[in-house]
Amino acid sequence: GINTALASALGLNYVHEIQPGPGFERARNFKMVPHFDQSSFEDLWHGDIAGRGFALHEAELKQRRSTGTSTHYVTVFRGQIMTIACARQLNGTIPVEREKKLLARTNLLAKPA
Repeated sequence: GINTALASALGLNYVHEIQPGPGFERARNFKMVPHFDQSSFEDLWHGDIAGRGFALHEAELKQRRSTGTSTHYVTVFRGQIMTIACARQLNGTIPVEREKKLLARTNLLAKPA
C-alpha cells in the first residue's frame, strides 16, 4: 500500500498490524502511559535515521469502567509511541508536549498589542 511505498522511499520499513515492542514496554515501565485494560497497536514505521534506530507506532489504550451492572471501556490514550536510539545513555527526562500547549506556556500565542 501507500504507507509501505512511502516508508521504502524514506529508507524505513512499515507494518500495519503489530504487537507492542520494547519502546512501549519502557514507556509503560516508566509510567509514561496510563493504566489500561485493553489495547490496540498499528502502523509501525521503523528503521535507521541518521544511523540511529527509530520506531514509531500508534497505540490506543482503554480502561474498563463499571457502573452498577454496566461495564464499558473509556479511551485513556490515543497517540504515537516513538523510540529513538541515542549515541549515549541519557540520565534525565526529555519532555514532549503538543505544540499548542508549549506555545501557551511560553506566551508565544499571545496576540501583539
